[in-house]
Amino acid sequence: TINVLADNATVNNSDVLDFGSALQNTTVTKTVQIKNTGTPNLIISRVKVAGDAFSITTLQDDTLAFNEKTELTLNFEPTTEGAQEGSLTILSNAANSSAFSVTLTGSSFADGEVLPIANARQLELGTRVTVAGRVTVANQFGGPLYMQDGTAGIAVFWSDLHENVEIGDSVQVSGPLSVFNPIPGPESD
Repeated sequence: TINVLADNATVNNSDVLDFGSALQNTTVTKTVQIKNTGTPNLIISRVKVAGDAFSITTLQDDTLAFNEKTELTLNFEPTTEGAQEGSLTILSNAANSSAFSVTLTGSSFADGEVLPIANARQLELGTRVTVAGRVTVANQFGGPLYMQDGTAGIAVFWSDLHENVEIGDSVQVSGPLSVFNPIPGPESD
């Protein structure tokens, strides 16, 4: 029996594995773990990926005894804008699914493309984004500026901007997503 996880979340045969949105010409990765949960020796004969924006690293081990696992890295590397689709197929001697296949999806945007704020907020910290909206708080609190579009709101930490705009102004800003004065969370093992 084959058991597949992507970033520690169970993936079932015929599922869709979504990479979300990514900046064009960057790489988003997921660690794919394949585990033998039943066959005396799970033999993985081939792992293949389709779709121009997707690639994989070499499988660590292609023969797994009961309860053994192996990993590979699945990469989403979009070079064009828009929706991207592909597939990951694992061929093996597994009784439950000799051809385990999932659909891969993601979308990409160009640097400078104006994104809905709700979409921008879902991206990884450090990703450069461009958003546009109306100022809802200018310099009333001595910074930051708060702005919103029809999808969500976001804070902008740039004193040159919040000191020179008024509530209701329409603005467009570009920069990396970051956290200002983050609060440490619980320590993990």
